[in-house]
Amino acid sequence: MKTSWRSASLVASAVAVLALTTACGQESGTAASSQNVGVTAPAGTVAGVGTGYGSVGAGTSPSASAPAAAGGAQAETAGQLAVSANAELGKVLIDAAGMTLYRFDADTAEPPRSSCDGDCATTWPPVPADDATAGDGVDKSLLGEVTRSDGSKQLTVDGWPVYRYAKDTNAGDTNGQGVNGKWFALAPDGKKAKSASGSGSAAAPVCRCARTPTSATSSSTRTA
Repeated sequence: MKTSWRSASLVASAVAVLALTTACGQESGTAASSQNVGVTAPAGTVAGVGTGYGSVGAGTSPSASAPAAAGGAQAETAGQLAVSANAELGKVLIDAAGMTLYRFDADTAEPPRSSCDGDCATTWPPVPADDATAGDGVDKSLLGEVTRSDGSKQLTVDGWPVYRYAKDTNAGDTNGQGVNGKWFALAPDGKKAKSASGSGSAAAPVCRCARTPTSATSSSTRTA
């Protein structure tokens, strides 16, 4: 009986020790697991949320997308400037997208100064100076820049600040020509683009026709 009692006592003690050891092991494992999540969780993930959601958050950070949105609101750069032959205006300066470029009579070229701000600049967006280059037919030495009232740099051609017109929706449009008698398409030399019919070549035949009858009358008078 004494032997049986001792055996039972030893078994009970072993079971108690085993239970205590198991409980301690579980608490230790839980603590270690929690610490591991906190250390290895990547930036942008949330503890307790599936890894799929966390990976999306880490791949698309608000700070990275914000500059892209701001950049989209900025005026488009001019790129390589070129010369377009317009049937009505002759040679007209255009940007890399084929959009007509304009100048404003209220501005000044010496020194360069823009007078178009606020609502005016919404209708006539200033062309940024950065990225503008001279293409065929454009004199690189005429390209410059002027600092606007907001601190941005605007492209100039022979000193004249350069603009686009908001109502020009397609390449080659010249809807801004002559608006309010102050807005004109830019010629490659920075001057106002002139109508092709306004050149002096069309008037020459009229003068020659006028001189012919006069010569004939004079000859007839002398014969009489």
